[in-house]
Amino acid sequence: MALTADGNYVAALPDPPSGGFVGSGIVRGTGAPDANTPISSGYIDTSNGHFYVNTTGDSSGWTLTSGGGGGTNNQSGAGSPIGVKTPAYVGQTYTDTNGGFWQAVGLTSSDWQQVA
Repeated sequence: MALTADGNYVAALPDPPSGGFVGSGIVRGTGAPDANTPISSGYIDTSNGHFYVNTTGDSSGWTLTSGGGGGTNNQSGAGSPIGVKTPAYVGQTYTDTNGGFWQAVGLTSSDWQQVA
């Protein structure tokens, strides 16, 4: 993955076939994704911590997978959450204040997967 000048993570992959899935990185922005949001594998709304996954490969395919708002909806800290933070639910997000974004794939402190 590479970090672009506008703060988005993108995969260093060749262009897909015409009409195919346009990207595979995580895109950041303010507000929910819309028709103008670049198609990617994921989108983080930086205003509230919501994480969306694109399930169709087009602008209509954004699905909210986790909510923001603090509390148990998302967690943050310096460094990896593995072995340190226990997720409240599968899909919970964790933001590493040093850089990086994680999502829970299970319910133990070892069940975090880095997604950006």
